[in-house]
Amino acid sequence: MKKAMQKLLFASVMSCLTLLSYSQQRTVTGTVSDNKGTPIANVSYIVKGTTAGGVTDENGNFSVSIDGNDTVLEFTSVGYTKKKLLLVAIPYFRFRLKNRMLLEWKK
Repeated sequence: MKKAMQKLLFASVMSCLTLLSYSQQRTVTGTVSDNKGTPIANVSYIVKGTTAGGVTDENGNFSVSIDGNDTVLEFTSVGYTKKKLLLVAIPYFRFRLKNRMLLEWKK
């Protein structure tokens, strides 16, 4: 009887963990633009610590599947400063990359 209860408890815990891990995966989308608001194509992005990522489309749009809420997404593009974005429980992001040439000129 005791072994049967342990097996049932173990099966219940494993089922809950499976559901929790499944429910934490989500898709994050957004748009990357320059300091004037013009969308930037071909910006590379990667989920920090993983191989998940891609590049923005011709309209600056991106979409990536992530696990959990405390994930960092890194964006890089030639001529722009690197941007790190903490992906909290918001499904859509819109932000601007700063042009490196403008930053260097202002110094």
